[in-house]
Amino acid sequence: MSEHHHFPSDEWKRLIRPERYEEENPQDTVSFFGLKPGSIVVDIGCGPGFYEEALIRAVGTTGRVIAVDRTEGMIEAFRASSPVANKCDLVVAEIPPLPLSDACADYVWLVNVLHEFDETTGALQELNRVLRDGGQVLCIDWAAVESGHGPPIHVRISLERAIAYFSETGFTVEDSGMRGTDRYFIVAQKHSQGRGV
Repeated sequence: MSEHHHFPSDEWKRLIRPERYEEENPQDTVSFFGLKPGSIVVDIGCGPGFYEEALIRAVGTTGRVIAVDRTEGMIEAFRASSPVANKCDLVVAEIPPLPLSDACADYVWLVNVLHEFDETTGALQELNRVLRDGGQVLCIDWAAVESGHGPPIHVRISLERAIAYFSETGFTVEDSGMRGTDRYFIVAQKHSQGRGV
């Protein structure tokens, strides 16, 4: 794939439109993955904070949400539009590298972002680095099928290729499948020390 798609930060309001809440329902999506209370979750490509309230609710008062976006514009939009922005650690960073320590997170939340990485292998290796042994990437992305919305089909990554990317970068794919007609999900667990990559 020679071209990548980055969502324009000046169009952030499209990411929190009421129709999206109906289509994707953040609470249902987060509940689907069953995050454990007290966990540390890193949301890659947080945008204006669409999933943050549900993530905060899932990890509870003893957990922590680190919201990461590649642009200051998206982080500023999050601060301006979300009542939960002050309950998250907000980070502006390209990936790689992430300005986070090794093995600091239980989960990486990666929703509608996998197709945006300029260098997928390097990005997933970086996510592996920040996860604890046994930690998981919880991924949802656009299937390589025509649909009425989402990124152009030529930048989407098929479920099969996405599974291969995770397998090549130190993860075991624990579960995967379709979520609706135009998105898939992947639960990829970091190999324990001494196993795999």
